[in-house]
Amino acid sequence: MMKRILLIIYISFYSVLCFGQSKETKYYKSPFLVDEVSQKKGKYSKSIIHNQDSSIETEIRDIKSNKVIYSQTYKGDEPVGVWVNFIGTQNQVLDYSFNVRYSSSHCRDSIPNIKDYMVNNDSLKYIAPKLQGYSNLYQFIEKNIRYPEGVREKNIQGVVEVAFRVTPAGTVEDILVIKGSLLP
Repeated sequence: MMKRILLIIYISFYSVLCFGQSKETKYYKSPFLVDEVSQKKGKYSKSIIHNQDSSIETEIRDIKSNKVIYSQTYKGDEPVGVWVNFIGTQNQVLDYSFNVRYSSSHCRDSIPNIKDYMVNNDSLKYIAPKLQGYSNLYQFIEKNIRYPEGVREKNIQGVVEVAFRVTPAGTVEDILVIKGSLLP
């Protein structure tokens, strides 16, 4: 009987250890997370959650309103899931819930003889994409690119060649990383 009880306790402990998620939470007076305080004195909490799928989520929460003001999740070095960044007086939500495929092959251009996709080509009846408030797609990308904080903190830089398809509705699909290299 005693062996059976010990076996059940051992299996229960092992299951929690192997299949559960772990969470470490610290408390702070300010959202800048400068000085750690006790839970009772904390106005903001920072939790680091190790999930079952090996992803790691960092979340900062305003305790009084119970509102997430910052959240980032990584699986390895890649951002995943929905991120929340507090910018100015608003939360900005970024959705990394898409699969990134890697390939060493180059895509065929969908429109032959186009030298610059950002310039109209009357002879081919090609009209370059225009974005309201921007003179061209390059300017839009420059203003809207998001450099993940963890990567920025590690000073990781690089060049990545990607291929993607823009639907008639203006959404980006079929994102494919063709090649990438890190720069020191």
